Amino acid sequence: MLRQSDIAPRSACYFAQQAAEKALKGAICFAGDEPPYVHNLNVLRNRLPDDWSTRAEHPALGLLTVWGVDSRYPTIYDEATIEDAESAVAQAQSVYDSVARDIAERRAKRG
Repeated sequence: MLRQSDIAPRSACYFAQQAAEKALKGAICFAGDEPPYVHNLNVLRNRLPDDWSTRAEHPALGLLTVWGVDSRYPTIYDEATIEDAESAVAQAQSVYDSVARDIAERRAKRG
């Protein structure tokens, strides 16, 4: 999406937020908890067990969280830039990678 000039950067921002949200909710389920019905990534991150590295690696997800709403209402909020989209995608990828490592670690321990 980042390379396609006919797609607004806000779309990449929105899907980045959604990817991080789904990764965190999946991790919460894997940890044996029920994910709350929220889109706030900080709230979701804080539902992970204390020993998950994802919590420490991502102490501030507020900037990514806002794209779950702001990107869908460009007439109310500022339009996303390509730099916003690149940052959102990079942060979402990092959240996903952290969650994947945490899950892999716990799977390995379970044998």
